[in-house]
Amino acid sequence: TDGTITFLDFGCVKRFSPQHIDGMRAYNIALLLGDGDPDLLKRTLMDLHMLPRDTKLEAQRIWDWYAPMYRRPLETGVFTSEHAAYVVQRNFDPLGEWGDLMRGMGITKGSKDFTMINRIQLGLFSVLGSLQAHGPWQDVVAEVTWGDEPKTELGHQHAAWKAARRASR
Repeated sequence: TDGTITFLDFGCVKRFSPQHIDGMRAYNIALLLGDGDPDLLKRTLMDLHMLPRDTKLEAQRIWDWYAPMYRRPLETGVFTSEHAAYVVQRNFDPLGEWGDLMRGMGITKGSKDFTMINRIQLGLFSVLGSLQAHGPWQDVVAEVTWGDEPKTELGHQHAAWKAARRASR
């Protein structure tokens, strides 16, 4: 074998609009840039229809709920199965400490992408955790989210694919 891994989920097909992708980029900025920005996160979640505009949830509480999911693997450089289990147990128990957030997120007509985003996130965390995936995750985020020059092999491959795709149009 050549070490190649393929992730195939026949039920998870979605093309996000450019506006949604921009919103997810703002979401990443709010969560991952510097010390984070709770107010930007709250506004972004509202813009993405993942949080009702009339929410009574405080920006800091929302950030405190989201941040550990993403920041811990970036800080340690590894996804673990323990972290994946922690995320599910901590963040998705409607009767747990963060249940008010679960109930307050508000699945509305405008939030059709909310379920898909959670499915992607939980699936990715589960797979990476099972693999005990180590990597330069800070560099990956910088390449994908901030548009930095590629530092990783995958980043170089992605840049080459994008250039080839532009050239073929």
